[in-house]
This record gives sequence, C-alpha cells and structure tokens, in this order.
Amino acid sequence: MPLIKPIRAVVRPAELPPGCRLYAPLLERSGSVTDSARGTRGVLVGSPSWSTGPWGQQLSFPLGSPSGVNFGSYLNEPNVSAIALVQAADIGVPRTLWSKRVGANGWQFYRGSNNTLAFRAGGSIVLSAIVVPVGQYLVLGVSFASGSSATFYSLGSGGLSRQRISITQSLVPGLENLWLGAFQGGVNPENEWVGPFVAGLVADTALSDSQMSRAMHDLWTGSFQAIRPNKAPLLLAASLSYPPPPPTETGPSRAIRVKWFPGLSRRIR
Repeated sequence: MPLIKPIRAVVRPAELPPGCRLYAPLLERSGSVTDSARGTRGVLVGSPSWSTGPWGQQLSFPLGSPSGVNFGSYLNEPNVSAIALVQAADIGVPRTLWSKRVGANGWQFYRGSNNTLAFRAGGSIVLSAIVVPVGQYLVLGVSFASGSSATFYSLGSGGLSRQRISITQSLVPGLENLWLGAFQGGVNPENEWVGPFVAGLVADTALSDSQMSRAMHDLWTGSFQAIRPNKAPLLLAASLSYPPPPPTETGPSRAIRVKWFPGLSRRIR
C-alpha cells in the first residue's frame, strides 16, 4: 500500500513592502541605540525607556520630556509611506510618529492637536478625520504621493479605517534626518510622542492600498517573524482584548483535490 501524502498548508510569507528603507523592530531591550533591519542605527534622544508590551519589547516615551530616536541621514524621494505600531497616552497636543523635518522643511507624519492623523509636507498640512484614541494599540499609516494624494490608515482590534485625500502639496526632498517619535526642531526634538512605540517602518514610495494593508496587518499580527522573532503576539494581544484583525486579502474559496490512494480522490475546501 503506498504511503499517504500529508496535506501541506501554504502560508503567505511576510515581506517588507516595496521601497522599504527602514524597519525598526525596537528589540534591543536596553541601551541608547536601536538598529533597523536595513542596517541603519538610531540614537535614543531624551528620556525614552525600554519596556515590555503585548508584542514584546517596545519604547515608552514619557510626558514632559522631549524624546525621540534619530536615525540620521536618509535616502531622499518625493513620495513616502510611514507606518507605526503605537499607543497614545494623551490628547490635545501634536505628537509625531515619523518625521524627516527641520523647521518648515521636509515632512512629518503625526497626530494633530485635534487628535486626528495628519501629514506635513514642507509648510503645508494635510488633515484627516481618522481619530487616534488614547489607551489603544493601533497601527497607524500614511501613503503620501507628492502633488497627488495622501491616504491615512488606522488598524486595530476594530479593523482597518482608511481615508484618501486629494492634494496639490508637493514634497521637495531635503537633507533632514529621519526621526521616530519626534521631529528635529532646533536643539531638542519637538512634538514628541507620548506613550508606547512598538515598531515602525518607512518606505521611499507611495504604497498602494493593498501594500499598506498587508504591511500593517503583518506588523499588527507579528508576522515579520523572520525579521522580528516574536512568537507570542497573538496570545498576548488576545489576552489584552486586542485580537488580530481579519485577513486583509479575501477571495472566493478554491476546492483542492487530494489523492489519497491510486484511483481514489477527495475534494476538500
């Protein structure tokens, strides 16, 4: 009798999105520097501290102490996409997620004083209606196509929210450094984030809806395991009432025919 061949499940591998220039998993657990998966080193400025959250290691940014992570020089392109897995700890004050800005130059992805997501390109600001609530872990993102559109995203236990805004603002690339959790305003970081910052990535391109939702889903569920070895996020997230969101890619089910023995087959779904 021939051996029965087992059915092998096919799992979609997690991949960093196209044009990804920096992925910061924040895994160091201690010290004053953090390394990205692309070889870029970030220097902790101010008083961020290492702590443990539902996805493992994270940075916690305190209230009232200008803090951020400076990743230094950064490849310049007119389009940009930025994603961050964070939790907000206050309201009513601008709080930066990612930025490449000095003064009025460069760009900044942040939560505005009205508690909604915003993107600044040079001296122009694009405001969204996507609210960032306090005390909830969320994956927040923006895809900015210079002179065309800015699309904002929020992914959490309630699913994915999206808003696309047509724009005329253009981004002129500059020599500003890339910051996580702040922008460089003179000597000290400004509009600093307050609360946990789990991980994030930046791409030098305007990612599509499917590319953004896939990257945000993978960040939320901890699917970047080959890059960030973390096998506990689903259990920990569920224990904190933050279950993983539904799959971002859906389609009609396909029947699979499996041969069990010669001349005998069975259809499964």
